[in-house]
Amino acid sequence: MSHHPPLIDSVVVIRDSTITIYRDSIINVLIQGETTIDSVIIPCPEPPPSFIPDTAHLRTSFAEAFAWFKYPSIKLKLVQIDTTLQIKLEAAIRESQYWHYKYLKQSTIVEKKYIPGFYKFGTFAFIGICIVLILLIVLKKVLKI
Repeated sequence: MSHHPPLIDSVVVIRDSTITIYRDSIINVLIQGETTIDSVIIPCPEPPPSFIPDTAHLRTSFAEAFAWFKYPSIKLKLVQIDTTLQIKLEAAIRESQYWHYKYLKQSTIVEKKYIPGFYKFGTFAFIGICIVLILLIVLKKVLKI
């Protein structure tokens, strides 16, 4: 292992956490429409034949009303319009989230080049033999043997 160190040194840090979030919610409530007709008798003389009754009409976002005269009463027709009411509920939804964090830190190590002992011995032996041969040649020429 000392000759072959790992290429990458890593540290792993794992962190878990739970987060709870409260959210507002809007609920839609549908109100079904309904029609009601009612009349009220009014003691009055019969109108002349030339009288043409008119209809009163009123409309809002929630209802529509019609009123007219038909001897001997006043009639009213009330029509409730289909409506959707939006109701806001605060902190109605509780949402839990589980987070899993994994942090990986890596650092690169420069690999040490391994040279086997046999190659080292062979290289030094070759250099030693070359030096000895050079010394022998120099000594022959100096001593003229």
